[in-house]
Amino acid sequence: MATTPETLWEVRRIPNKGYGVVATAPIDPGTRLLMEKPLYTRPMTDDPIKQQNSIVESLIQNLPDPAQRDAFHALASSFSVLYPDYPYYSIATTNEVALSGEQDGSSGLFLRWSRFNHACAPSAYWAWHDDHTSAEGKGGVLTVHAIRHLNPGDEIHISYFENRVMPHDDRERYLAEVYCFACDCALCSLAPGPWRDDVDERLRQLEAFWRKYHLGESDGPPLSPSSSSSTSSPATAATGATTTTIAASLPSDETAEGREDNGDGADAAVVDVKSLNQRRFLHDPIVCFVECREAAELIVEAEEDVGDGAGGEDGDIAGCIDVTFAYEIALALTLLLGDAARASVFAARNRDRYTVTLGADSASAVRAGLCARNPCADRSFGLGLGGGGGRIPSKVPDVGEVGEEAFEEWLWSPKDWQLGGAGFAAPGGGRGQGHGDM
Repeated sequence: MATTPETLWEVRRIPNKGYGVVATAPIDPGTRLLMEKPLYTRPMTDDPIKQQNSIVESLIQNLPDPAQRDAFHALASSFSVLYPDYPYYSIATTNEVALSGEQDGSSGLFLRWSRFNHACAPSAYWAWHDDHTSAEGKGGVLTVHAIRHLNPGDEIHISYFENRVMPHDDRERYLAEVYCFACDCALCSLAPGPWRDDVDERLRQLEAFWRKYHLGESDGPPLSPSSSSSTSSPATAATGATTTTIAASLPSDETAEGREDNGDGADAAVVDVKSLNQRRFLHDPIVCFVECREAAELIVEAEEDVGDGAGGEDGDIAGCIDVTFAYEIALALTLLLGDAARASVFAARNRDRYTVTLGADSASAVRAGLCARNPCADRSFGLGLGGGGGRIPSKVPDVGEVGEEAFEEWLWSPKDWQLGGAGFAAPGGGRGQGHGDM
């Protein structure tokens, strides 16, 4: 019998949890566990609960398959005590997921996905794709992929946080308020003390990074000391580069539309720089890059702890957030600054991570792969250089010749970023003198 996602796991009763998903065979990271179409979708709304209950009831009653209706009613209902008169709303609110790619702010319900239980450091990653490249994914599909090795009998957990990064007390409060349960995963079960304090501190630093560069907030301390002036800072000293504030010429629709696309339907930028806080990281790119490195190292260290047996059941941040959390920012920055060499490396790393978490046939993995081969064709390339589409004269060293440590030092210490030099817009809008290769 051929191995398919459905033969790798099954739904079982889990003590104190109701039902859950359990591995029935060895599963490697990157294995697709589920590709599922929604049972229904509906616009997210603030309509009265009674009205929403009627809407969901109508959607369920109009399903053509009685088995689907029965499966819906068999799902968990965390809000049945709060809303005993609105059973459809209670089940929907417990199990629906926001479809982030939908322009109208829709939510959807997935019968099989709803059987996966939560863990703050999960063993599987889920995502909604409104632009999946596979025939099965046309029109939108949800996928689940393993991100850790799983043995037969292991329960497979996903995270309900959707990219949220939170320390223990914040997670506990969020889950109680939004999902009405207390998490007992390995991470949440850590006893108060130095180890949990250390984990929480790493999560606070990652949360500060996320808020700073993805949400545009400045709450919380930076990952490293920084300075927004044009003088040297501890961050610039760490890279050996000269820094100055870039007068960021943000990509306009007209500028982007005039760029060559990557082909194969990948005409959008590999990273949606408009959705990121690009003014902040173009204001002091060296500081941004140092913080990207420190965020990536925090995550990679956690993953190595799990791989060495130091994490996992003992609780750690591995799985709370993927390293693309940092690599996406590094890629967006190197593309905007026209650093084709480093952009190709970060694009390849994003492609490899997307292949594990989203699948090789996901649009994100395909776009990142195209960008890795030809970063100069990306629609955002060089658009932070005063709008000119310039380029940093750098090249990728051979890791086999220089070694991994020296390669990482080259990647994260861009001494060839002579900010204020060739191709970079100075604070007054003018351009500096040219500079040589590294």
